[in-house]
Amino acid sequence: MNNLIDSLVPDNIRTLKAYKPGKPIEAWVKELGITKAIKVASNENPLGPSPPALKAAATELDQLHIYPDGDSRRLKEVLSTHLQVATDELIFGAGSDELIDLIVRTFCKPEQDQILTHKYAFISYRLSAQAHNVEFIETAVDDSFRIDLDALLEAVTARTRIIFLANPNNPTGQHVRRSEFERLLSELPKHIILVVDEAYHEYAIGRQGMEYPDSISYKSTSFRPLLITLRTFSKIYGLAGLRVGYAVANPDIIDYMNRVRRPFNINRVAQAAASASLEDTTHLAQSREIARSGTR
Repeated sequence: MNNLIDSLVPDNIRTLKAYKPGKPIEAWVKELGITKAIKVASNENPLGPSPPALKAAATELDQLHIYPDGDSRRLKEVLSTHLQVATDELIFGAGSDELIDLIVRTFCKPEQDQILTHKYAFISYRLSAQAHNVEFIETAVDDSFRIDLDALLEAVTARTRIIFLANPNNPTGQHVRRSEFERLLSELPKHIILVVDEAYHEYAIGRQGMEYPDSISYKSTSFRPLLITLRTFSKIYGLAGLRVGYAVANPDIIDYMNRVRRPFNINRVAQAAASASLEDTTHLAQSREIARSGTR
């Protein structure tokens, strides 16, 4: 390591370990000399994108010399109708990762605030916290890897700015039930932003016996104005390669995040494919059924 360069880097960056994604299938095929491979580590949809999404993506290819809509207006309109939320309650990112980083950059004061989450949560929470020099705390889970809400609430201090809650959580597969979620909403101090990461929402919602809470349905209640829901097109919609995630929150929260968001962060192919995906309910149902059939 170059000593001069090393001396210029802040401690929180110098000690940060870069995220190392798994090798793509093509690399394994070449390295091991195999002809068939199935990658299961990243929870990618085995059906791939929906046919309408592929068609919509193809129509954009001859427009690649033109910048995309910097505000993703068409996608925003389709999604607002799909979710029954206002367009000013939506913001898009290059996957949930960008939105997680946006939230930390927008709302956390370096070396002052704290971020809380639970053990075995998405690594991006910790990476963004450390990159922006924000103290990061993980609280306990029980023997079944379920989040210990008592431990989470006891860890809250006046310095706590954000709590990240993955529901359902990857990789443990556990979720916070509706009654537990409502307890968390009611007992958290009002100064804390609760970020609910629902990357697997479409697989969990409506599943019998889960008592799974749809966090978006709580955004307009008196429970909590500082509530952000994260979702993605990478999982059930099969668009992981295009990187499209979104957040739903109070318009004031969205406004501040947009001030920090980089322009043109969602490319035109991604916007078109995501919009078309929302309208293909058949592909959604088939994707959900394939996942559920594997657990029977």
